[in-house]
Amino acid sequence: MTVASAIGPIAKEANVMTSAAKGGLGAMMEAGEAARYTKYWESYAPKKVKPGTLRLDWLRQSGRTGRMESSRVIYDNYGRQIYRVDFSEHMRPLNHSIPHLHQYQYGPMSSFGKESVFNFFWKMKRIKNVENITSIYSTWKPSDIAFVKSLEWSIQNVVMVFYCQLRESVDGWPNTSEDFFEVSIIFENISSFKLDFSSAGLQLISGFDILDISDNGLEKINFQIEDYENDSINFCCEEVEINEVSNPVKISIG
Repeated sequence: MTVASAIGPIAKEANVMTSAAKGGLGAMMEAGEAARYTKYWESYAPKKVKPGTLRLDWLRQSGRTGRMESSRVIYDNYGRQIYRVDFSEHMRPLNHSIPHLHQYQYGPMSSFGKESVFNFFWKMKRIKNVENITSIYSTWKPSDIAFVKSLEWSIQNVVMVFYCQLRESVDGWPNTSEDFFEVSIIFENISSFKLDFSSAGLQLISGFDILDISDNGLEKINFQIEDYENDSINFCCEEVEINEVSNPVKISIG
């Protein structure tokens, strides 16, 4: 298995429990039981599992930051952990990218494995203030944008407000019976702007993406914004900035 093949889209998290809920349960336990409960939720995925288990999607609460962190873990045929893809920078953005990869290599007599860490800072030109989202929703991706709420046009910039929902957190994305969170994004120095909405109201975006095209060498064009499913949005811009993130809300369609 290659490094690249270990970094796939993260699978749906089952039975996700929020830190508030866990804190509430822990408060009702005896001290010893609460300590074991906390240790369980703060633990990383097991380094060794029963042979035949090739992948785990793991959720833990960081004992240092208190935030939930998700990982995808790959095991070899002997049940040894060989890759762990963390979808968090552990509040150390200068040391870790989102995602980043832990690789473990085993020698003939080695049971622990030699660890190497790979970051992917070079994969994409940085979106300004993206930590405004990822500090709350560590696995957020542009494809989690589900609806366009509003658009404000100026001479050079466009401000768009979106409703987002993490794809891996719900069944039947976008699931309008579940909460969405609102994100305001500024697109600076736009060009080749195309917008094709067929009706008024909230606009469903099935395949929103922000592509890094800075290697093309075009002046003041670093990003391409697109809806790769329906081509309802397509334009280029120089910078992308996360402006504001709101609390989760229920939305009404139609």
